[in-house]
Amino acid sequence: MFERPQVWCVVGANGSGKSSICDALSTEGDDFSNVKRDTLMENLWNEFGGYETFRNALLSCKKSVRRKMLKKLKAKMRQLVQAHSWEGYAEYPNALAFSKKIESLLRWNDEELVSFYSRDEGLLYYLVCMLAQVKGLQKAVEKSQKKTSRVLLEDPSLLNERQFSAARAYCLFQEVEVGLLVVRSTREKIIEVAEERFQSGSTQGLWSGRAAAGIHQIDRTVSYPAMDKVIVYDNVRTLEDAVNDIRNMIQAEVSSSIEWPIKLVLS
Repeated sequence: MFERPQVWCVVGANGSGKSSICDALSTEGDDFSNVKRDTLMENLWNEFGGYETFRNALLSCKKSVRRKMLKKLKAKMRQLVQAHSWEGYAEYPNALAFSKKIESLLRWNDEELVSFYSRDEGLLYYLVCMLAQVKGLQKAVEKSQKKTSRVLLEDPSLLNERQFSAARAYCLFQEVEVGLLVVRSTREKIIEVAEERFQSGSTQGLWSGRAAAGIHQIDRTVSYPAMDKVIVYDNVRTLEDAVNDIRNMIQAEVSSSIEWPIKLVLS
């Protein structure tokens, strides 16, 4: 049991090794657990059966099929509106405006909702993405409050300083301590991982843009608010080394000395 609930937000460029490190930390021993926004997002997407299944159900001539999918859609929309009312979460970028938009859509009749959500895959994708974001944060906080492990929260949106600040505000309101782990790697490694993903011939399900995102992030810098628990880890050795180093730094509460902004990728 840990004296204080802790959530560690894990960020970095795509291909830097975040997921491999978090997976290893959460499977080797009981002192870490992992919450992945992308996994939650994929699960939510699959609940709709993918966009084609979703759209076909909305446009189905069978009322029972259409009604069932609309019921599922409205339930997810209501969950998102409720999440955006959390104390501290209203600070999330565009949360209030997006919540009001969803609330207005919920007042539409079924025909209007069908017309809206059947016209563009991006509309469902954005809803799923936002819902996975809040579900991930909520799940991380709830797991940490059980005080059985430190929770690692992997969410690409936390690369945005405002979104990280809002997530941190929500955690602190729930009396959960927040740490930040920035995982970096070399330019060569990021490009190598991206090329492997491109050449795999797989769309990687919902995540076909991850390889391109890694390339895009090579020259990106990040800046975060001043806080006590910050670790910047340069992932240039083996996975075993990374896991041991990060585990020891977190357990010993060793923080990096940071002058923001910093690059996501080593030269």
